[in-house]
Amino acid sequence: MHDDGRIEAMPAQPEEPLHHVEDWVVAWAKEGAESLLLTGQATISTPRGTVEATMERPQPSVRGVLQITTLSDRGGSGVQRSGVPEREDEDLKVSVGHSLMMAVLSLVGEPF
Repeated sequence: MHDDGRIEAMPAQPEEPLHHVEDWVVAWAKEGAESLLLTGQATISTPRGTVEATMERPQPSVRGVLQITTLSDRGGSGVQRSGVPEREDEDLKVSVGHSLMMAVLSLVGEPF
């Protein structure tokens, strides 16, 4: 067997979920979501790049807007803009936090 230091392997069991997100990534996303709800802005800096987000909160009968920009340490970037329906703050925080988490994960998946 050839030892390739570029590959990280972890033991797994058949009953374990296929996807796992590290607790610190989830924490970054939660902190970002809280900042968005409080100030309308959030920045998450990671070793692989930066996620910047702005949000216009939804109002009765008017959807809000969430814009997430990713800036990779390899020079790539992307912008995602989506409508935000009116929700209770806790539901909004979970939804926005998920979007931020996916943006952070996208930085890891960028090709070399």
